Amino acid sequence: MMTKYDFDEYSRGNAGTMKLHIIPNYKEAQKWCDLAKELDAVFEYNEFFSPKVIDDPELCRQIIDIYKALPRDRSMDTLHGAFLDIVVNSSDPVIRENSYKRCRQSMEVAEELGCRAVIFHTNYITGFKSFSYREKWVFDNAEFYHRLLDEFPSLSIFVENMFDDTPELLKKLAVEMRNEERFGVCFDIAHAFLWDFPLEAWIEELGPYIRHIHANDNMKDEDSHMPIGDGRLPWLLINNGIFKRNRCSFLIEVNGIDNVRKSYEYLTKNHLYFFDRRRRTRLKITDDLKRVLDMGINLTAERSYSALLDIIISEAMSLTRCEAGTLYILKDNKLHFMIMRNDLMNVYMGRNGERVEMNPVALDEKYVCAYAAIHKKSVNIKDVYEDKSFDWKGPREYDKVTGYHTQSMLVIPLINHEDEVIGVLQLMNARDDDNAVCDFGEDQEFVTFSLASQAAISVSNMNMLQELKDLMYSFVSSFTTVIDARTPYNAKHTKNVAKYCADFVDYLNGLHNIGKCDYYLNEEIKEQLNLAAMLHDVGKVVIPLEVMNKSDRLSSMLPVIRMRWNYIRLILENQLATGKMDQAEFDSFMKEFEDNIKFVEQANVAGFLGDDEFKKIDEVASRTYMWNGEKVPFLTEDEREELKIRKGTLTAKERGIIEEHVVYTDKILEKITFGKKYDKVRFFAGAHHEFINGTGYPNHLKDEEIPLEVRILTLIDVFDSLSSSDRPYRKQSSLADTFEILRSMAKEGKLDEELVELARNCFVKE
Repeated sequence: MMTKYDFDEYSRGNAGTMKLHIIPNYKEAQKWCDLAKELDAVFEYNEFFSPKVIDDPELCRQIIDIYKALPRDRSMDTLHGAFLDIVVNSSDPVIRENSYKRCRQSMEVAEELGCRAVIFHTNYITGFKSFSYREKWVFDNAEFYHRLLDEFPSLSIFVENMFDDTPELLKKLAVEMRNEERFGVCFDIAHAFLWDFPLEAWIEELGPYIRHIHANDNMKDEDSHMPIGDGRLPWLLINNGIFKRNRCSFLIEVNGIDNVRKSYEYLTKNHLYFFDRRRRTRLKITDDLKRVLDMGINLTAERSYSALLDIIISEAMSLTRCEAGTLYILKDNKLHFMIMRNDLMNVYMGRNGERVEMNPVALDEKYVCAYAAIHKKSVNIKDVYEDKSFDWKGPREYDKVTGYHTQSMLVIPLINHEDEVIGVLQLMNARDDDNAVCDFGEDQEFVTFSLASQAAISVSNMNMLQELKDLMYSFVSSFTTVIDARTPYNAKHTKNVAKYCADFVDYLNGLHNIGKCDYYLNEEIKEQLNLAAMLHDVGKVVIPLEVMNKSDRLSSMLPVIRMRWNYIRLILENQLATGKMDQAEFDSFMKEFEDNIKFVEQANVAGFLGDDEFKKIDEVASRTYMWNGEKVPFLTEDEREELKIRKGTLTAKERGIIEEHVVYTDKILEKITFGKKYDKVRFFAGAHHEFINGTGYPNHLKDEEIPLEVRILTLIDVFDSLSSSDRPYRKQSSLADTFEILRSMAKEGKLDEELVELARNCFVKE
């Protein structure tokens, strides 16, 4: 598995050209040449994927010669290779070899034209639910493109999404080819927009591998190649940092010079033209400017709160070349110490989010940090020992205790986009080129104030996201409370499942980190699984309590049955008293009667009933007793059928009602907008009763249709049900016994055998 660092390394090592491309027409070659010069663009040739051109040597030669005669540099050009009916992984060797022939022809033309790259399409069967097909597609395509690249060492190959409804296979191919510097992804934004998979997610998944972009617009109904800005695509997406970091080249894939101009004008007017325009704008990126810009990028990219605070103080100290700094966060009208750093004294408290044991500073103007927060302005002090504006008791006591000498100080309020102060940055003792302590310059103050503003916005956004996350979790927790409170037989199940899932995933990740397990769930997927575990039984809120709480087979029927038994006992006693039955007959009847009662009550709560018990139930139910010429049955027909439940306490009808809870779970979660970050929660939760062999419910998914996360949730759900003592139909068993049952379910094909064994190692302490 590639880490984020690996992605960044891949992106930098395979960066593109960041050039604008247009599609010329050989019949008006000079006009297109003039347009390319005007827009500082290069060509992407589109004539040569057509069999009518490539199989007509005279026409093909004519077009090549026209393009070669133009007075322009062709070294940055690209060529769209053959794609119609190309199946490089066909099981038919004739189709496969002809596909290779067509692609090779494209490479030959590109080589003669002096191009840098050729674009091919994925061309696989979209949505085909076959793990073996997808794996073979990746392997065959990787082998195919390695072969082509070896044969044409001057060319790169970019593979473009075409019919793809998700980025799954293209990403797998890119990962497989990640060590090949001349291979990358051509991301067609318009093709991706036609499907339901969010564009942001396409970019996130394919981002590290994208080298080239195809862009046109549509109304999300067909691949209409409209001018950019005329359709419904959200074009702000092309400002994504991954495109800039990868220096992706960009094709305006529309026909006609007027449509190219229209698209170009839309991009430039909306400041979306991010290509290399330095030749025209003459913007010089100095080292200092690049450093500040990089700091801003680092601030917005960080997702950890403690790491973000550390970046703020570290970047500010680096930028101002100072030796110490303190970061405060404003809470409850006090400035709380978050990080204290002094490189000279080798002090670094709060770096990893640990608490800094210092009393917070009151919002009193006599303290310089409080003054900066109250007045929303920076304070630049040359020498704290000479300044009379503020109370310097704190710094002087610190100096006295530690032997440090505080001299210059720059104090900057952190003001967010809503003009709210969220904290204060305090920097001490700037250093000059000779490493002597000096005051903070005006330029340093200005740039640090700008950096602090960006930092404040990042912190505020992170706090807002955390508040939203806390709000979501509070709703989920409320759901969990409602679910578990409905019945004493579910009192801890939801919380247990969530906890066990988290513990098991941490166990798997721990094994993965030491090379003993292939399974790994990142933090985002772990969070989705945790939410799904907390919500997996939410559908039980609509299941009748008499079904959920049914602790035995006869349930509410039993009080009525016992009243009838008392009535029958009175019949027998009356018959004895009136002489209709002698004592011996009475004793015989009563013994049989009491034995039948005992049998029924035992069968009512038995874990499993075999054929002998079923036969006995039929015999007992057939017994009747006469009273005033009428038969009084020992059991009614309904009672007999209710008692004849082979395993558990539910009839087939009642079990069907219980099983509907997953359908209701899905329906309830369908109404919740989880967003991209939690887009799998609903599926995970609604599929927790699916079995690998397809015998689960409600959709009878099987094999690779059931992802790892659902397999884990299903396993843990069954595990807690078997091992808990609060279920109406089961006494608590030992963990070892529980896992023997889980193993048998795995052998039946219901559960993942490998996961069962890993879970046993996790939960059973020998």
